[in-house]
Amino acid sequence: MELTNGEAYTVNSALRTMVRIKLPVKPSLQVAELAVKIGERIKVVEEVKSGLVDTYKIDSKNGTGGEVISSKDGEKALLEFVEKFNELMSDTWELEHEKRIVIDTTNLGDDVRIEPSVLLTLSKLIEVV
Repeated sequence: MELTNGEAYTVNSALRTMVRIKLPVKPSLQVAELAVKIGERIKVVEEVKSGLVDTYKIDSKNGTGGEVISSKDGEKALLEFVEKFNELMSDTWELEHEKRIVIDTTNLGDDVRIEPSVLLTLSKLIEVV
């Protein structure tokens, strides 16, 4: 299955939610294995992103209003950084994933709740029946 690096971040967030949900053994293992595969890709992307930040001398500070990014080399360097970052996040890669994970809800307890946004994000990877 082909994913972009940006999609990997979105899927990773949803998988972290799924990993905390008590599921039957087989889908639990499949979700955990998938989370590891996605996590490995994110580590690589983070290394490249860190290199971009170093190359373009980007200062990143967490403030109350979110993340502030400024460049010591001016607007041109900042625009180049944004272009390279967008290129990184739109790069596609092949996720080695055999098939969709099937979660049978007939055997789940009434206390199992999965947010629709999580299911939508994982719709290419997980099927709920």
